[in-house]
Amino acid sequence: MNRSDHEMGLSRRILVGVGSAALTMRLPKVATAQALPRAEPTSMGLRPEGMAKLDAGLKSLVDKGKRAGLV
Repeated sequence: MNRSDHEMGLSRRILVGVGSAALTMRLPKVATAQALPRAEPTSMGLRPEGMAKLDAGLKSLVDKGKRAGLV
C-alpha cells in the first residue's frame, strides 16, 4: 500500500467515523419520538416454555458459531 492509498483509507475511516457519530447522536431523539408499546409475552399468547425453547435454540446457534450473537 503506498502512502496515497493509506491517506485515502484514513480519510475514508475518519469520514465514516464522523458520520457514525452524527447518526448515533441523532438516533436517541428519533427512537424516543415514537416509543413502541410494551406488553408481557403471555398477554400476546407466548408461553414461557416456548420462549425458553427459543432462547435455548438461539443460544445454541451462537455457541456453534452459526450465528454471530443474538439478543
